[in-house]
Amino acid sequence: MTLWVFLTVLGLLAGGAASPSAAAGELVGTACVVDGDSIVIGGKRQRGRCVDGDRVRLFGIEAPDLVQLCDYPDGRQFLCGRYAASFLLEHVKGRTVTCTWDSQDGEGRYLGTCSVDGRELNRLMIEEGWAVVYRRHSERYVEVEAIARKAKRGLWSMKFAPSWERRKMK
Repeated sequence: MTLWVFLTVLGLLAGGAASPSAAAGELVGTACVVDGDSIVIGGKRQRGRCVDGDRVRLFGIEAPDLVQLCDYPDGRQFLCGRYAASFLLEHVKGRTVTCTWDSQDGEGRYLGTCSVDGRELNRLMIEEGWAVVYRRHSERYVEVEAIARKAKRGLWSMKFAPSWERRKMK
């Protein structure tokens, strides 16, 4: 028996065949912003959409949907989802983005923690109040969110419903 066959059999016995979501990796390149919690590394904008490249969902956070409206205290409405995406774009445009990931979601997107110039984007979106902690997947940023909420940053300065609640209502 060759060494390769032995190692393959051993790997299968130890836990089955590896799937793409079981591997971990790193993606590096410029980013196209899809929305406030999704980017495409190596993608380009074509007819208003990000095409090509590797799709990445910022792990542990949930930004408003692009078309989501939020209400200021005086009743005026604000396209907070579009603003969250614009805020993220401001921080990635023309820069190299590095994302580390260890799984993929049901849509095939890499679930990653991304950074630019050493600054973690997932955390930044929570710190500045343009995303909330997606507790269903992680509680990594709970303390950061509490600080943003207390300071009434971003979404916390207005009335809004987290995206998962809006989707339930539809």
